[in-house]
Amino acid sequence: MKTDASETMKSEELKRLGFLFEYGALAADLSAKYYDFVKKQTPTALSPGIETLEGAIKAYGMPIVTKVQDVAPKVITEADKRVDGVVEGVSSVYTKYTNGENIKAFKKTREEYLKQIEQLLEDIKTKGFQGSVVSVQGTGTPPPGRRRRRRRRKTTDPQQNVFSLSLSLFPFPRPR
Repeated sequence: MKTDASETMKSEELKRLGFLFEYGALAADLSAKYYDFVKKQTPTALSPGIETLEGAIKAYGMPIVTKVQDVAPKVITEADKRVDGVVEGVSSVYTKYTNGENIKAFKKTREEYLKQIEQLLEDIKTKGFQGSVVSVQGTGTPPPGRRRRRRRRKTTDPQQNVFSLSLSLFPFPRPR
């Protein structure tokens, strides 16, 4: 069931949506074979009713099919142009951000970050958890203009220790 419109469209060779015609032809062939198979399996008593129904569908559906066949190539061509524009835009953004300089800067930053993490892990291994917290804090004196906090008694609860560590690493003022 090939039409002139689909043959005309194939000659233009769509850049991104060319596969639609192949899959459309495949779907039409499969549906026609399936319909013929089902029609053969129906009882003979139903065949006059089926033929009448087919005739009515052809009479009412043929004008719609011809209009769709006339408009479809234009719609698919326009859609192909839009898809191509989007793909080219995404490609340009991708190449912009994945150039050699950006990749090198990313790798350098990543290496620096990994070195800091490795240094922190090494400090934790050598000094222990409490010793590494003191070295992260520096001298242990509060910054100018801040009151010194009272020492809390040590707890064996690991969640409390983690909370204390996070407060010592990020000494933001508490809401009052």
